[in-house]
Amino acid sequence: MIKLMIIITVLCFLSLTINAQLWKIRRFEVTAGIGTTQFYGDIGGYSNDENILGLRDFSFRQTLFNVNANARYRIT
Repeated sequence: MIKLMIIITVLCFLSLTINAQLWKIRRFEVTAGIGTTQFYGDIGGYSNDENILGLRDFSFRQTLFNVNANARYRIT
């Protein structure tokens, strides 16, 4: 119980240093991400009895590489 109280107290004091209006300082924001995509269609696939947690429907030949990028500028 004491550890929980210490963690809560530390988090409360750390939250005082966070600037909620950070968008006024940094109006331009850029993000990027990479990952994989997999399409599971409505028709076909294995039945629920033969499929273990969806692993039998997964195919590496149908997996594609995904790249995304985003840029945002806040006017107001």
